[in-house]
Amino acid sequence: MGRSVLIYVMGTFIILSIALLNAGRTVDTAGTKSIEYMRDSKARNICNSMTSILLTRLADSSSLRIETPVTQSLLGGTVTYRMYSVNSVGDDGNDNHEGDDHEDSDHSSIFNFQTQEQNPIIFSASILGAFGFSSASFAYDDDEDHDDEDHDGDHDDSDDPSDGDTVKIVVSATVSNSTKTQTTYVAITPPTSTTPPTAIQGGLSCRNAVSTTGNIQIDGRNHDLNGNFIAGSGTYGIWTTSTISQGGSSDFGGTYSGTDYAPSRPANSHAIKASGSYPSGSFPDTPDKVFGGSAAGFTEGTLKNLALSGANGSQYVTNPSSLSSPFSGVTYVELDSGSTWQKMNITGTGVLIVHNAAGNAIMKNLNSGKFKGIIIADDIIHVHTDIIGAVIGLSASPSEGNFLGNGSGSIKYSLEAITQAVTAVSSSSTSTNYGFGKTRMNVIGWYDQL
Repeated sequence: MGRSVLIYVMGTFIILSIALLNAGRTVDTAGTKSIEYMRDSKARNICNSMTSILLTRLADSSSLRIETPVTQSLLGGTVTYRMYSVNSVGDDGNDNHEGDDHEDSDHSSIFNFQTQEQNPIIFSASILGAFGFSSASFAYDDDEDHDDEDHDGDHDDSDDPSDGDTVKIVVSATVSNSTKTQTTYVAITPPTSTTPPTAIQGGLSCRNAVSTTGNIQIDGRNHDLNGNFIAGSGTYGIWTTSTISQGGSSDFGGTYSGTDYAPSRPANSHAIKASGSYPSGSFPDTPDKVFGGSAAGFTEGTLKNLALSGANGSQYVTNPSSLSSPFSGVTYVELDSGSTWQKMNITGTGVLIVHNAAGNAIMKNLNSGKFKGIIIADDIIHVHTDIIGAVIGLSASPSEGNFLGNGSGSIKYSLEAITQAVTAVSSSSTSTNYGFGKTRMNVIGWYDQL
């Protein structure tokens, strides 16, 4: 009996010892893992912080490049970074530099669409691709607010990269024995173009017969935003590939070879242009083609998407009664085939578009308001208000032959209003991300080394 109790007690002691030993090992392993995780997280956060700092510097100076790796202390760790131009996402350029040993040279697979289970560190981000930078855009972010820090290093600002290139930022951070590497690709957007679209050949530009009655005045002489005349810098009052019929008391004016011709009836032959020959190709039949089409970054649907984005006050509607006034940015009215928007107030600025896929959206009786910018419409009839900028008619066979006026109204060419509208479109298309540096840069890839 005593021997059995002794065996029982010893067995229990041994089992308990083994259990305690295993528990201790588990706790020790968990502690080690926690420390490793903390180091990994801290290294990754340092990478995020340094990348955000570099993005801010790049936003301040798009020519900044750091070809030689720079190493410094940051937030309790050591960070090494480079920032240099590459041809495309995944391109390593001349990447044989000390401090980049832990960077994988082939990143193409990172930019395939993957599930989070396949690649747990990659998180998708919303990137506007209006100008075709990248349709497969990814980002990982762990932004923090940081006080101003001293980031000394030998920065090489002598590079003069070409507009529209891609900049690669490589950051490696080490905390104790944990090292993390982060690579970010940034698209440097070319300078905003303020050049008027080629389709603007006059105060009114179209590809159909134009007729007027009433007291409408179409003046291709240049004007400022307030409609004040600016000498010697205008264009045709009306430009069309077809014919022009001037009726009623309507007046046409314009500028030819630096000479201004005041609105008159009949118009001076130099103030208008019938049977015009478009500079290249055919006269555009869609709003995006007005802005240069895909060659200029305006693939079909770009302006519509900009309107849908709401940038700079842009609006997209299929029911004009839903519009808010005054207009700004890109105002896009898409009507059903053959439908008419009538008796509207067009107060505002920017680009106003009335268009549908059939090319027969009608804009009729522009009765009130003053618009400063570019109006693009399939079919525009009866301008009874003031337009400062330019008007473009898209249809080759509008419902009433582009019967522009039967009462009082004016179209005054204004390079200033046109430039303002083009700038609004360009700024609306600029991609914004998130974080204090990324709000001014187009980040097209941001990921950790796995």
